[in-house]
Amino acid sequence: MLLDAFMPAINKVLELIPDVNARAKAAADLQSQILTILSSEDTAQANITNTEAQSESFWKSGARPALLWIGTISMAWFYFLHPILAWGVGCIDPAIIIPDSGKPDDMLNMVYALLGISASRSFDKWKANS
Repeated sequence: MLLDAFMPAINKVLELIPDVNARAKAAADLQSQILTILSSEDTAQANITNTEAQSESFWKSGARPALLWIGTISMAWFYFLHPILAWGVGCIDPAIIIPDSGKPDDMLNMVYALLGISASRSFDKWKANS
């Protein structure tokens, strides 16, 4: 996201290079440096996560699993338990209405972030392989 904010300025600077070949080389070098910076941040975060997971302290090693369990239970409620409960109660007595649980968008975003599921990570891996 931060990169998107700087791209117009970076493109303006690259346009100042008169030689087309030198401009293309500078753009490729810049892209390579940006990918290196982004991948080093991912590596640093992975190292922190591994260190926390190996910790003896529950407060360091337990936070991520606890959030994943909360996300798992929430997903089970939103997509499985609540619909079955609402259907079953509706079959028994149609006058009883089970309120809608709402949408789990925030919870899903948290689970996706904790699992490392994102388009940017997939893009980084794709660029590293090509």
